Amino acid sequence: MAHKDDNSEQIRSSDYLTRRGFLASSGGLASLGLTALSHPGTPVRAKTPEAGVAGPPFNSIRDWVAALDAHGLLLRIPEVDQDAYHATGFFYEMIDRFTWWGAPALLFDRVKIGGKWVEGPLLANLQGHMSTDAIIWGLEVTGDYKVDFRRARNYMREVYKDNNHRWPTIPPSVIDSRASACKQVVLRGSDIDLRRFPFVQTNPGDGGRYVNSGSVVTQDAAGRINLGTYRCQIKGPRKIALNPETTQTGYRMITEARDRGAKSYPVAVVVGQDPLVFMISSTKLSGFPRPGAQTLDELSLAGGLRGEPLEVVKCETNDMLVPAHAEMIIEGEVLFDEPLEPEGPFGEMYGYLGPRDPEKFWMHVTAVTHREKPWITNMFTGMERGMVAAPFYTLIEHELKVRFPYLVEYYQPTDTMGITYLAIKKTKAGQGLEIGKAVARTDPMAKITVVLDDDVDLLNQQDILRAIVARWQPHPATHILEDGRGIIIDPSQRAPRKTSKIAIDATRQFPEEGGPAVFAANSRDLFNELQPEAIGEAEELYGELLSKWVES
Repeated sequence: MAHKDDNSEQIRSSDYLTRRGFLASSGGLASLGLTALSHPGTPVRAKTPEAGVAGPPFNSIRDWVAALDAHGLLLRIPEVDQDAYHATGFFYEMIDRFTWWGAPALLFDRVKIGGKWVEGPLLANLQGHMSTDAIIWGLEVTGDYKVDFRRARNYMREVYKDNNHRWPTIPPSVIDSRASACKQVVLRGSDIDLRRFPFVQTNPGDGGRYVNSGSVVTQDAAGRINLGTYRCQIKGPRKIALNPETTQTGYRMITEARDRGAKSYPVAVVVGQDPLVFMISSTKLSGFPRPGAQTLDELSLAGGLRGEPLEVVKCETNDMLVPAHAEMIIEGEVLFDEPLEPEGPFGEMYGYLGPRDPEKFWMHVTAVTHREKPWITNMFTGMERGMVAAPFYTLIEHELKVRFPYLVEYYQPTDTMGITYLAIKKTKAGQGLEIGKAVARTDPMAKITVVLDDDVDLLNQQDILRAIVARWQPHPATHILEDGRGIIIDPSQRAPRKTSKIAIDATRQFPEEGGPAVFAANSRDLFNELQPEAIGEAEELYGELLSKWVES
C-alpha cells in the first residue's frame, strides 16, 4: 500500500496491516528470505570482537554500526517493501524471537516507499540490545546481556561518584565546515526534498512519514543547547512538524522566544548522530528543571562522557552548533506569524496509537546538509528498548538515594511502559511504601510502582512476579494515588496527564506491618544452602543433553 501524504484521505481501518496479519499472510522472516537463528524468546548473544575494531568514543554512527557488527549484533537485509509494512512486520517477529533486549540492530540497504525503491541504508534498533550499554563504554561483553548491562550500570555509578555525583563536561570543539562530514552535500531552496530520503511511515495508522530518531537542537537566550528526540512528521518537501510536549525543554525554549516577541526561532534536526548524542537527546540525563538540579549544555555533556570534545560545526542558515560527523542536518525556523498545524497520530511507546494533536509548531526547512549517501535511522517506537539506559538510571538512582539511602536498584523497563521497580535493603517497617509513594507522586511515568527486596532480580520478570505473589498482601501493603501526574501518551487516561497510580510494597512484610512472625524460606535459596554443589554437578553430567535438545 502506498504511503499517504499529508492531504490524503484518512486510511480506512480495513486497509490496516495488523501485526499478526503480516505474520500470517507473508510468512514474516521467511518472506524476506531469512530464517530464524534461534528458538523464540532467545536473545542474540553479543560476542567479543576481533582485534582492531574501533572502540569508544564513537565519532559517528558508522563507527558505532561497525562496532555492533563486530560484536555480532547487526543483521543486514538487502531490501524491504515498506509500502507493505514489511520492515515493521519483520521487527515485530524479530523481537518475538529474540526479545526486546536481545535483538540485533538492522540495516536495510534499500526501502520501497510510495511505489519507488529508495536507496538507504535505513538503520534501526541501534541501541536496542542490552549489551550495547557495555559496548558504548568499551566494556568487555560476556554473551549474557543482563551481566553486560549490570557491568555498565556499575561503571556509570563509578563515573558519577568519581565526579562528585555530577556528570563530567567538556566544551565542544568547533571545526571547519570543510572537515565536517555532515557538510559533504549542501542543499538549499527547491533542491530540498525530504521525501527523497528513506524516512518511513512505521505504522499503517500513523499520520505519515516521520523523522522520529533525530535530535532536535534548540537554544535558550543564554546560549545553552538542548537536544531532544521528538517525533517530526514530514508534511512536505521542506516542511516538518515539531512535537515537543509542553513539559519538555525544547517546547519551553521555543515558547520563551515567542513570548519575548521573536518573529521566528531557529531549529536544527540532527539525523544519524553518534550513539552518545542520541542517548543524551533521548533522556533527561542533563538534569531536571528544578532548583538545585544539575542542568547542562548537552553538547558539553556529550564531550564529558566521551572524555574528549565533541566536534561541532555551525549551521548554514543560523548560528547554532551541531555535531560535525552526523549523517544529516535539517535546518529551519519556526515562523510564529504562521498558524499552528495538526500532527499525528503516531504509534507511541506504550504500544498504542498516540493522539493526533490539532495544534503543533512546524518548521520551514531552509537548508539540508548531509554526507554523501547518508545513513538514515528509524525508531520502531513501542517495539524496541530505544536507547542505552545505564547513565539515566544512575542519575535517578542517586537522586532517590539522597532521600532513601536504603534503595539498592532502580529499573523502569521500556517493554512494559508505566511500571517502575525498586529494590531496597529493608531495615524497618514502612520503608517499602515510603519510597513507593514518593516515586509515584513525582515520576509521571510511574503509574505502577513495585518495591521489592534486594534479593529479587529486577531484570527477571518471573523473579519479580513470584516475589509479588509470595510476599505482597494487597491490604495493607498498597497505596492508591487518585490524582497523579501522568504523560499524555498513556492511552488509558480520560484527561491529559492525569492518572491514578498504585504503589505496591512487595517486600517481605515485618510482623508490625501485618506479616508473619517467621517468613518462609525461599526453596531455591534453601536448596543452594543445603546442596551447594548439586546444580553444578547436574550441569556437568547432563548439560550436553540440554544443549543437543535445544539444537535439534
